[in-house]
Amino acid sequence: MAWRFLAYSLVIDGVLDNRTRGKIKGWIQFKGIKDPVIMDLDGNFQDEAKGKVLVMKDFPTDAGWPEGNVCAKTPEKEMERFARTQKGWAGKLNSYYIQWYGDVNGRCVIELRPHQITILE
Repeated sequence: MAWRFLAYSLVIDGVLDNRTRGKIKGWIQFKGIKDPVIMDLDGNFQDEAKGKVLVMKDFPTDAGWPEGNVCAKTPEKEMERFARTQKGWAGKLNSYYIQWYGDVNGRCVIELRPHQITILE
């Protein structure tokens, strides 16, 4: 099963750091999980983000749970099987699409809108 997080869904904010070649470390805060999920991935960002820090923000925290969701009734229920430390390798990572393959959860994707990402040197 792929975990897909759209701009309105379960992501609150986060920071991913690729300043060390071949490693991506950081955290992502999700709705339904008390503490941030720790990210520890092998690989690099692509394109304009390579070797830099991605800061994710401005996700709508007051957005309701998407209508028609048949997977779970609450964010807490949906996220209970999501590993609190994501180890694995990077897939496609740039300024609008973050994909990784976690050892526990498999393929995970966050799709971003331009205003939700800042790239720092």
